[in-house]
Amino acid sequence: MYVPFISDPAPETELSDELLSRVDVIKPNETEAEFLTGVEVVDQDTARQAAELLLAKSVKDVIVTLGEKDFVLANASGAEYVANRPFKAIDSTPAGDAFTGAPASGMAYGKSIKDATVYANSLLLSV
Repeated sequence: MYVPFISDPAPETELSDELLSRVDVIKPNETEAEFLTGVEVVDQDTARQAAELLLAKSVKDVIVTLGEKDFVLANASGAEYVANRPFKAIDSTPAGDAFTGAPASGMAYGKSIKDATVYANSLLLSV
């Protein structure tokens, strides 16, 4: 059985190119993406730039979260900006972990990475 390697690189720490080449899915937030790539992530365009640099290190799928401003999903097929529904954030403390676990759950049930991240996004916003 194949088990994907999903990384949520928090707190910020150096990740070798060798380790990154073994990662199937990496999900950094803006700060973590900047730490890993040197690209200051402030919007969807800079999130795509950071994602492309991580893809160049052989990561298969990159999800750069932009807080309440949505996320960018990138892989060999391209990069896509996925918008959140409007919501009022109450407590963002567990959001990163939940947004790593929910796509993992979706992928375990056979969803594509895109469907799994959209699923994760809808779960977080419906709580």
